[in-house]
Amino acid sequence: MKLPDRFLAEVTPKPDDSLSPRSILATLGELIGEQTDHHVMGVVEYRKTTFDGLVFGDGIQQFIYDFVLSAPILSYRYYLFHIQYPANPSSYYPLKLTIDMDIAQQLNCSTEITCKQAEDFEAQLERIMAADKTIAVVRSLYQHSQSEPSGSPSILQDE
Repeated sequence: MKLPDRFLAEVTPKPDDSLSPRSILATLGELIGEQTDHHVMGVVEYRKTTFDGLVFGDGIQQFIYDFVLSAPILSYRYYLFHIQYPANPSSYYPLKLTIDMDIAQQLNCSTEITCKQAEDFEAQLERIMAADKTIAVVRSLYQHSQSEPSGSPSILQDE
C-alpha cells in the first residue's frame, strides 16, 4: 500500500505555511532560554484530556497548550497562560488565549483574549512578556537559579 501523492502534497508543510500557535510558543520558549542562559525556560505543555489533547469547544475539537516558565535547577514552574485553538486543518484561528489574572489586570484586559490571526497572537504575546509581573517572575527565577549550585537539587521543597 502506498499513500497517494495528493495526500503527501497536502499534509507536508509548505515553506509559506504560517507557523502553528504551538510552534510560535516553542520559539518564544527558546528565546527565553537563550536570554537567561537557560536558567529559565519557556515550556509548552500540551494539556492532556480524555481525548488525548483534544477537547470540544463550541462543538469543535480543540488543542490546548499551557505555557509555563520553568527554572529546571530549582524544579520550579510558574503557569503563565494557555492557548486553545481549533484542530481544524484549514485554520489555527480564532485562538483563545487565557492569561494569569495579575497580568490581565496590569494589561487592563480580560483574562480571556481572542486572537483572530497570527499577528494578533504575536502582539498579545509581546504584551504578556513585557508585563511587570512576567518580568518579575523571570527575574526572580533567574536570580534564584544563579545562586543554586550547578547540578545540585534545591534543598527547598514545595509545601
